[in-house]
Amino acid sequence: MNREVMITVLGESNTGNPGEGADKTKTLAKGLLEYKDSHMLATYEEKDPESGVTLKTVLRFGEDFLEVKRSGSIESMLTFKKDERWESAYETPYGSFLLATVTDHFERSENEEKINLHVAYDMEINNDFVSRNNTHIEIEFI
Repeated sequence: MNREVMITVLGESNTGNPGEGADKTKTLAKGLLEYKDSHMLATYEEKDPESGVTLKTVLRFGEDFLEVKRSGSIESMLTFKKDERWESAYETPYGSFLLATVTDHFERSENEEKINLHVAYDMEINNDFVSRNNTHIEIEFI
């Protein structure tokens, strides 16, 4: 079964550098939620404000994990599972980097109106700490 949804993604990234505040982002997009046997897929598109290119994002999630796959001008796949480290190649126009996520918090809740996901994780590039991150995703049924 597929359902139309409104997806809100709130992101906060903190490098830990003194004098620098957290970098905050917000994405709001209409999308589609698809139910699979052991997981769900939420898909949405948005325009990259810098390049104007359409980016497609697929959120694949279950009870204890979240995968975020983005395609368009960049290609990336991030995986989050509590107390686990996941590595993947992060493709940019400038080359490929080894990107790792180290997740220390994953929470999923659901009711008749929406699904909420919360992930807290550290991000590393080429094995160097880059930032501490919190991501809240709300998938509201339309």
